[in-house]
Amino acid sequence: MKLKKIISAVISAVIMTSFVSVPVFAEVTVENENQFTDSIVLYEKVKNGVKVVKCDSSIKELKIQSKANGYDVIEIDEKAFSDNKSLQSVSIPNSVKTIGKYAFSNCSSLESVELPNNITEIPEGIFVNCQYLTDVEIPDSVTVVGMGAFMNCFSLSELDLPDSIISLEDYALNNCYSIKSLELPANLENIGPLALGGLYSLTELKIDSRNDSFKIQDDILYDSDMKTLYLSTNIQMTGSVSIPDSVTSIEGYAFSGCSDITEVTIPASVLQIGDDAFSYCTSLKNINFSEGLESIGNYAFQYDSSIESVSLPTTLKKIGVGAFANNTSLSSAIIPEGVNTIGSASFFNCTSLNKISLPSTIQTIGEYALGYIANSDSSDAVLKSDFTMSIFSNTPAKDYVKANNINYDSVDFNLKSVIFIVLCAVIIIIVIAFAIRIMKKSKPAEIPEKDNPDDGYKSIIDDSDDLEN
Repeated sequence: MKLKKIISAVISAVIMTSFVSVPVFAEVTVENENQFTDSIVLYEKVKNGVKVVKCDSSIKELKIQSKANGYDVIEIDEKAFSDNKSLQSVSIPNSVKTIGKYAFSNCSSLESVELPNNITEIPEGIFVNCQYLTDVEIPDSVTVVGMGAFMNCFSLSELDLPDSIISLEDYALNNCYSIKSLELPANLENIGPLALGGLYSLTELKIDSRNDSFKIQDDILYDSDMKTLYLSTNIQMTGSVSIPDSVTSIEGYAFSGCSDITEVTIPASVLQIGDDAFSYCTSLKNINFSEGLESIGNYAFQYDSSIESVSLPTTLKKIGVGAFANNTSLSSAIIPEGVNTIGSASFFNCTSLNKISLPSTIQTIGEYALGYIANSDSSDAVLKSDFTMSIFSNTPAKDYVKANNINYDSVDFNLKSVIFIVLCAVIIIIVIAFAIRIMKKSKPAEIPEKDNPDDGYKSIIDDSDDLEN
């Protein structure tokens, strides 16, 4: 597998599954009796009007009319313009009430789009991978910005979110590298995972004063009760960062690119760390994990080249894909009992990591997770020559070391010895306790000292004398 695939394959597969390409065409042709064309745009009859199915792929500027053959144009079909490499600008009439998912996805030349003023949603993936899109205005009627709607719109530097917006769905603005300022609108209630991830040029984030769903404290965006940490609003923050103990989730890209932070303390309240949460924090040296953490997301700490050692908590179950990849100073990593999944390339290209021990609880180890480094002569991954592993032979780790020809030693014997010693100690303690109990039961009871009969009589006599006197 090539290095590029090692680092990005899984996220691409998960995030981009729905971003399916459609065939490129140079002309539009009628495909059924409900369709017709004006030679540039293909329409299809629907209830109460027609929808736009696709257009001539060679056209650069497209102005869609509000009527076609006497029918109202009320809809843009799903993927209608997807993969059109020529289209640079589009104007959509106000007659359109609905735009389908991925309508403009992968339009690599698209620069501007005029949206209709009565749509209620910016649909899923509508502009994903439109890398030159710079001019788009979200109408005041919109309440939802869908999943991945503007994902990878690298040139988009400004985006006004109207007060009508209630939700930014997962990946909504992900990797919009050029956005420098953003204001969260008054009625916004939901920010999905990675919705604001990868905004590396963001220097100003504001919240409308009427919004009571989110707050910014110490240059960090939280929800109102501070259980979810979304992102640092200051990519230039320095020194140590202590996560408040109210936080249960650190979202993806939260501190990604904060290259001057040196230490982070994660409290026991945090259950999960999102994808890329601390990636490219090149000065980060110390990560203070607490018991309680259950999951580390994909690429969460990748390219953190100053980290030298990692000691993970015993509550951890899953280490994501590429979680500690390319941490070239990492020489020690303690993976405790309880961890069951180590994702692909989790410790890829950790060039200083020569040995690692895996717990007996391990169930899944992904490709290139351990022992592999980048090949300076090519894009291939190669096994580190001096890398060794300590494993339990009755776990999938045995299959991993065998399949990858990794030197290893088994800790099974030592474990059996410890168990044997513990069992022997327990048995000895039980035997001793039982013996003491038997001895106590078999010991003759002490014969109580009998009273002198004369003493009793003497007492009676003394009492009689007292009565006579």
